[in-house]
Amino acid sequence: MTTFATLSPGWRGLILLASLLVLLSCIRSLAASLRLGAGSSALLTRSALLLAAVFVLQQTLLARHAGGAPSLASVPLALTLAALALLTVYTVLLRVNILRWRRTHITPDSVKESFDTLPTGICYCWPNGLPKLVNARMDEVCRALTGEALLDGRAFWARLQAGDVSGSLRGGETPICVLPSGAAISFRRTETELAGRPIWLLETADVTEEYRLTRELAEKEKQAGHLNARLKALMGTMEYVVMERELLELKAALHDNVGRGLLLIRRYLAQPGAVDRQELLSLWRRDLQALKNEEPEAWQTPYFVSLRQASLLGVEVRVEGELPRQEHLLPVVETALATHVTNTLRHAEGSRAVVTVRDEGARYVLTFTNDGRQPDADLQETGGLANLRREAESVGGSMEIRTDARLELILTLPKEADEHGIQRADRG
Repeated sequence: MTTFATLSPGWRGLILLASLLVLLSCIRSLAASLRLGAGSSALLTRSALLLAAVFVLQQTLLARHAGGAPSLASVPLALTLAALALLTVYTVLLRVNILRWRRTHITPDSVKESFDTLPTGICYCWPNGLPKLVNARMDEVCRALTGEALLDGRAFWARLQAGDVSGSLRGGETPICVLPSGAAISFRRTETELAGRPIWLLETADVTEEYRLTRELAEKEKQAGHLNARLKALMGTMEYVVMERELLELKAALHDNVGRGLLLIRRYLAQPGAVDRQELLSLWRRDLQALKNEEPEAWQTPYFVSLRQASLLGVEVRVEGELPRQEHLLPVVETALATHVTNTLRHAEGSRAVVTVRDEGARYVLTFTNDGRQPDADLQETGGLANLRREAESVGGSMEIRTDARLELILTLPKEADEHGIQRADRG
């Protein structure tokens, strides 16, 4: 008769390993069943089967010793395998019963699983910071913001309030952070009770869409502010255009009066009696007085309109030195001022521009700086900067841009007009 003891060592080891695995699985399933709440009759049945399984395992372990134990010498191998198979079937049925029971009953594990599937991060912790319940979403958020697991709820909340986490947008009582994925989340803390003891509840809410809309609104408000400032500057410029037109009309009227006076003089010289001498003298006095008093007003001075427009745009321009007054340099400096104000307002987001003028005898060196943010190292000369370089080179000057610590625009302009350069610009 074949028994367990008569088998080869290899087969005995294989059966022993199978017995250990089945026994451990049976014990684990029985413990889970008891924790879920089984009846007394079921408890007795399972306990009896467990004792039988322990007996079989004991006999198997004894037979593993050298020489074979008499306790298994008379037990047929078929009976040992049948007991092992019966225990396996029982373990499987017990496991299936546990899974079926869990699908129809609420257990502490099912509550934890439900919390972990929530898209909202939840953390219950005691006032001293010790977590009571942390779902998967909150732990994921904590790791993304701090690089660590949520082990102290009080310390985590303090860091959120202080803004001492990665991607923090706002601290205080309702902190808001941006995760590396780009999602924006807000946090809230409420105090409640558990079993008569105070406990904290930390919650998260996804505010990605609200954050995106807020950023779009802020960008549109910024663009609207720039547009409003430009409209104000345009209205100020139109005021000077109207004054220029009125001045042109006055000059045209003066020109007509001078022409009329010349015609009267010609007629007086040909026929003295045909012209009223007093009227002729009065006309000439008025014309001469107007010509003598033709001094330029403040708004007609160079750069007045450009500096006034910068003020309307909200940029304070400070000039250190005296800007060039040479006729051939006026358009270049006007363009430089307009370009510098635009770059300060739009790209550097500054509010103050400084123009330093240095007279080096035969040339002027103008340095333009602002209080805005530092530009990119690979600043491209497009638009206004490209036009300014062309204008500077057309009068024989040069332009240099430095971006080491801050943006510096350096113009070198000759005092004397470069006729060759002007001719080249005109031909271009």
